[in-house]
Amino acid sequence: MSNKQRRQKKLQARTEKAKRARRKRAMEESGPIPDHRVMEKAMWGIFGHFQEGGSAPSTPLHQAQALCYEAVEQDDPDIQVQMAQHALAISPDCADAYVLLAENAHSRREELEMYEQGMAAGERALGPEPFQNDVGHFWGILETRPYMRARLGLAHALWTVGRREEGVRHLQDMLRLIRMTTKEFATPWRSSC
Repeated sequence: MSNKQRRQKKLQARTEKAKRARRKRAMEESGPIPDHRVMEKAMWGIFGHFQEGGSAPSTPLHQAQALCYEAVEQDDPDIQVQMAQHALAISPDCADAYVLLAENAHSRREELEMYEQGMAAGERALGPEPFQNDVGHFWGILETRPYMRARLGLAHALWTVGRREEGVRHLQDMLRLIRMTTKEFATPWRSSC
């Protein structure tokens, strides 16, 4: 290897090291990635789940969901649990309230029960129509997301307690609900490239 090649190699190594350091600093400065439900809360407000001309949620279920979105932003698990319980007092069909309780459960059994109740609450809140008419783009409908979170949590909880086949069946059905071809998935991104 010639001196010129060695210098180029050292320069390239220093450049890569500097890039890694800049990326690391940027990650440290930006802080942790927020819970995805924080962004969903913003979308929820944009897409009109509030009363005409006001900022109050329009139905008991929407009020409970708004409370759950606020709870996600709390650092204290006890406050999250209190807010989730309050949300369920407002609407027992609030799947995300059960998800919050499951995420803060003290045992696997309690976690499993909360996710099961969350999935059932989501099914009640949605009714049968989306499960028949919206197969293939289920995740694209904001109202289905609490149900999907509860069902994903249930699948994971089933897996961790050794009921893996049951968990896999839930995951397979979730994939059926969100079925999307690679082309369909890529289409929204293509326009921004």
